[in-house]
Amino acid sequence: MRGLDNPRHGLFAQYLAQGKTQEEAYKLAGYKPSRFNASHLADKPSIRDRVHQVQKRPPRRQKRPPLPPKVLWMNLNKLACRL
Repeated sequence: MRGLDNPRHGLFAQYLAQGKTQEEAYKLAGYKPSRFNASHLADKPSIRDRVHQVQKRPPRRQKRPPLPPKVLWMNLNKLACRL
């Protein structure tokens, strides 16, 4: 999945995909607030495509919770006994 050539356009699309308004996304992407320009940018096909790509992307995997110390020691003892 290729990003957009302009990094601020990419940020704008990501903020839109997160549910921000066009005006909020435009400002958060680093532009001066402008309702007209935000609407104009959001209408570009490349931006709309990128928003759809980001929205249908599966969520990132959650990291496993760390093992309790007791379990770690038990595993270390088992490994030590094998040596």
